[in-house]
Order: sequence, then structure tokens, then C-alpha cells
Amino acid sequence: MSKLLAVTEPYRAIFEFINYKLLYVKPPKASSPKNIILLPGFMSHDNHLKLLKEHLEARGHNAKTWGYGTNTGFSEAMLDMLVDEIVEPTILIGHSLGGVYAREIAKCNHNIEQVICLGSPVLQVEDNVAPAVKKAYLLINPIVPSNIIELEQPPAVDTTMIYTVADGIVDWRSCINPSTNNIEVSGSHCGLIFNREVMNVLDSLLT
Repeated sequence: MSKLLAVTEPYRAIFEFINYKLLYVKPPKASSPKNIILLPGFMSHDNHLKLLKEHLEARGHNAKTWGYGTNTGFSEAMLDMLVDEIVEPTILIGHSLGGVYAREIAKCNHNIEQVICLGSPVLQVEDNVAPAVKKAYLLINPIVPSNIIELEQPPAVDTTMIYTVADGIVDWRSCINPSTNNIEVSGSHCGLIFNREVMNVLDSLLT
């Protein structure tokens, strides 16, 4: 991951947001609406997933966010709560750290039908997260979860990893897995939640 990508990350995300709003076209209804839960990334809030939620609802899906506000880090206690709350067939879409949660939930809850991760660093590679982000994470979460190595193991359900090589927050190599469906898109890390290419991929996965 280059320093240039990290420095330009917020500016590229703003451009992608404007592009999405200006060129958005209401999509056709899905043939088989799904129950979908959206999980935000580190230090992101439910509200940041608004455009993604609205797009999925326009397709006819029953989409909702996780309901816990800002995602301040991976917590086994939070994971247990999320696992217990899902009692009907559901698809999980997680952005960044939210994708890590999604994969772990699917390993523990048989109601999860599919997992889709957007720029989620699940593989341990050198410097897989931008230094500033890693520093902030460790400041808030000084204790690393005991099962951190197990995060690399994908769930048994259909799992898709959507990533961008222009990611300025996480190393894209940590967002792919040989045993999952890996799909590359263009754009920034933060912009994945309102990326037109991502929306198209989601439409094809959630028919």
C-alpha cells in the first residue's frame, strides 16, 4: 500500500460519492428479495451505510443496518450478540471490519445464507492496515482478540470478497482468499459503500 493512496483516500472517496449521487439510476426489482444486514467498518456508523441501504431497498430487499452505531473494534461480546440476534435466513454485507464480523457470524449461525465483504482485511500480510488506522485501532482496542488467527478461515457459506487495489486504508492482498469468490473493483476503500461498480456486483449476487 503506497503513502499516496493513503493520502488521497478521502479525496477519492468524496469524488466517488458525488459521482454516485449525480449518476444514480434506480435499479430494477430483484426477482427474489432477501433479508440483508449491513455492518459498518471501523469507526463507521450505521448512517454511513445509508446509500447502500437505500439501493438495496430500491431493489426490493429487506435491508437494515446492525443497529449498534459506531463500530469501535472487533469484540467477542459484540460478536455473540450479533450471532444470537439473527433468527431467520439472512445475507450479511460488511464493509472493512464489518466484513470480518460478517464472516465470523456466519461461522456460528446457520441462518446466514451468504456473506459479502467490501475491503475486509481477513488475511495477515505485512502492514495490512495503514499505520494511522492501526494506531487508532490499538489505542481503542489494546487487547487483540484471542481468535485473531482463525479470522483467516472463511465460513462454510457462499462468501464473496470485493476489493480494490487502489485501497488507501488496507492492503488489498489481505482482502482476498483462494477459497472464496474474489471480485476486483476500482475506487477507494471508504468509497466502497457507495461505489457504482460495487452496486452492480451486489445486484448480480443478489438477484
